[in-house]
Amino acid sequence: MARSAALLVLALAGCGAAPIPDPAPRPADRLAEGRALLAAGDAEGALRAYRTAAVTGAGGSALASMGTANLALGRLGQAERLLRRAVEADPAHAAAWNNLGVVLLETGREREAEAAFARALSMRETEPVRENLVLAGAAAAPVVTSETSTPAAEPERPAAPR
Repeated sequence: MARSAALLVLALAGCGAAPIPDPAPRPADRLAEGRALLAAGDAEGALRAYRTAAVTGAGGSALASMGTANLALGRLGQAERLLRRAVEADPAHAAAWNNLGVVLLETGREREAEAAFARALSMRETEPVRENLVLAGAAAAPVVTSETSTPAAEPERPAAPR
């Protein structure tokens, strides 16, 4: 009997050595996971990770990330709603403003897109945002050639979401 009690004590002592897993996912971890999945081309997987981040308290960053994943999936209406919520929650979120501009440009609202890109550029000067601003301006005011009096070729599509 004493031997079995000693074995039980040893077995229980070994249980305390194992680390206890953290049951609550951290928002930053889920956002990083989502970014990696989106970069790998798995927008649906990224969206799941971003939703988890939103539920665990990531706020505007999670909304912006979910909007970006929806943009990558071609769900422009959903992307716009999420990106608008993201810039309301965090007006200084340059990437959300840029991606909102992409959605607006894709849906034919060039002037609104131009304003969104200008706002993003005022916060963070990057070449893709600068290019998007130029594209929005070109789309809003098509160039007419003197020889043909017809609009010039369609402007390029905006840079990929950031």
